[in-house]
Amino acid sequence: MEPIFVARGVLALCFAALVAVALAVAPNHAVGVFAGFSILDGLLAIAAAYRAHPDWRSPRKTALFAEGLIGCAAGIVIAIHNQDAPVIAFAIGANAIIGGALASTYSIEQTNEYRANWWAAYGILGVALGFAIGPLMAAGTSAMLIAVGVVVAVQGVARILLRGRSGRRARAGQVSA
Repeated sequence: MEPIFVARGVLALCFAALVAVALAVAPNHAVGVFAGFSILDGLLAIAAAYRAHPDWRSPRKTALFAEGLIGCAAGIVIAIHNQDAPVIAFAIGANAIIGGALASTYSIEQTNEYRANWWAAYGILGVALGFAIGPLMAAGTSAMLIAVGVVVAVQGVARILLRGRSGRRARAGQVSA
């Protein structure tokens, strides 16, 4: 599981860099960069769900699977409607709010208060981004993508540092999802 969370973190950092380059060099392709990121991150979240706790009743496994499906769906919608700003904003906002809420479940099983707080902040940051998308859309698609890039970069660093580990299993060197 740990390699998948690290891969998702590295992907997030790459997305942040790519969206900045795309906005500078080819602004018309920046939305496509987000669509690709969303689909890839969603597929990695689904892979993490399958490697997670064997019981589907585990809130973390279910949250990862749902987060992956929503990320893929948002990426596909954005890829199809890449010139329709309200649709892009809705897809990004819904993905951020639902994904952030689902990610906050990662903090539930944490016995380490430090890790629990970081996972909760990770989820809250996603939800806050989702609610900020509307006002950011008024400033333009570029402003919206810059904000998304910054938030995703911070979340990527959190994924790398926390590596998806939780509770006693993390202290024992075992990884859980």
